[in-house]
Amino acid sequence: MKGKILNLSNIILVIILLSIPLALISLNSELIIGDELWNFQNIAKMLDGGKIYIDNNVIITPIFYIIGYCFVKFITGTILGFRIYNIIIFLGLLLSSFLLFRSLKIDKLKSFMYTLFVFLIIMPYISVGANYNILVETIFVFGIVLFLNKDKIKFYDLCQGFIIFACIFTKQNIGLYYYIAVIIAEFITNKKQSVYSIIRETIVVVILALLSILIMYFTGCLEGFLNYTFLGMSEFATKNIQFKNIASGYLIVAVCSYALAFIESIQNKEIVNDLKVLSIFSVLLNLSAFPIVNLYHSTFAIFINIIIYIYIVEKLLFEKINKKIVLTGIIAFIYIGINSYGIFCGYKASKNIKIVDKSNIYFSVNISKKLNQDLKDVSKYIKQKENEGKDVVCITPDAALYMTYLHKSHGELDLCFVGNLGYNGKEKIIHKVQELDKDTEILVGKEKHWQEVYELKAFVKKSYKKIDQVGETEVYIKQ
Repeated sequence: MKGKILNLSNIILVIILLSIPLALISLNSELIIGDELWNFQNIAKMLDGGKIYIDNNVIITPIFYIIGYCFVKFITGTILGFRIYNIIIFLGLLLSSFLLFRSLKIDKLKSFMYTLFVFLIIMPYISVGANYNILVETIFVFGIVLFLNKDKIKFYDLCQGFIIFACIFTKQNIGLYYYIAVIIAEFITNKKQSVYSIIRETIVVVILALLSILIMYFTGCLEGFLNYTFLGMSEFATKNIQFKNIASGYLIVAVCSYALAFIESIQNKEIVNDLKVLSIFSVLLNLSAFPIVNLYHSTFAIFINIIIYIYIVEKLLFEKINKKIVLTGIIAFIYIGINSYGIFCGYKASKNIKIVDKSNIYFSVNISKKLNQDLKDVSKYIKQKENEGKDVVCITPDAALYMTYLHKSHGELDLCFVGNLGYNGKEKIIHKVQELDKDTEILVGKEKHWQEVYELKAFVKKSYKKIDQVGETEVYIKQ
């Protein structure tokens, strides 16, 4: 009993120590046109009474948005709640990493030190905001922890089935990769019991999935769910291929980790099983880098490979270093450095405009003077036209900025990105614009965004008449 209390107190201490720099970085992040805003827009629509997959074109399975909705709804009702959600998600990833190191039989002090190394690697991405990729990765890593401790868990198959379901219903492709990894790992580590374990886990997944589908059916969300999350996948995968040269280095890092793991497993038979399990899960996770192979996706795609490197270095170099003074000194140095970065984020944020109006959906964020002026100008224009009885549709990448602020929704038109529009998306969205009322004004951005539907912008510019300009945004209307 005393041991369990001590373990719990250690975990609480780790949570507190990790939460401080996470809060410094997340809460001081600048609001930009990017993933945080686009993800928050979907939750804002739900707060305004909209339904997922009906009033917004969410292209992943729903758990991330359901949890995010609860956070925002019951904490602040503003983007501050979404940023707290971001802190919790990253805390979950780091905490599950700490538990993974402990499951690899690394003592608690070193495990915390290695968790701080992981923190350093993912630190630049915390300001990107709450994201389903991080949530599913957290579940993924926690599932590996569960797998490594399967002999100690009484209802392991039930728990693992729930983890598989949670992965699939947070992000469908990574969930599938995780499921395949579990099957392979189960078979390789325990051939006799693997079939029975896999069957039991699959039954849990099927039951939970059917319940979820029934709920979506009775709430009217099932058709949109199937359309956006599955029928639109081929367009997303084929039209959004992006391969940054620098990100290819990450894939090389991944391959080298397997070679190093193979060599080390020959020399150290005691860690063969651990390296097998880590390698199986990491190979499948590597696939999550595609089709958008940039630094963000690549970093998290090789996340388990990073754990493998740390584990091997521990076994080769640091296993015999157990002087608490030395380890504590290293931890203190890294921890101070991480918090210094968080303080620097606060310093940078002080140079921007801080939104302090609690009734503003963007309460508590820092925003650049230019973006704040754009928000004011475009929102004022939309309100003015609304007072005249005219509707204004914005098909620019920054539509989420204005529409979320104004608590307005035009469904798919608020996020006209290739692959985000379901089956036959491009043709469908152009047809939807064609059917708009004659008096509806359309806002089109001058600058190109790599993911926007260029054909839609070209169609509007060719077929409609330009009547005005608000900042960098052009205004068109049917001729």
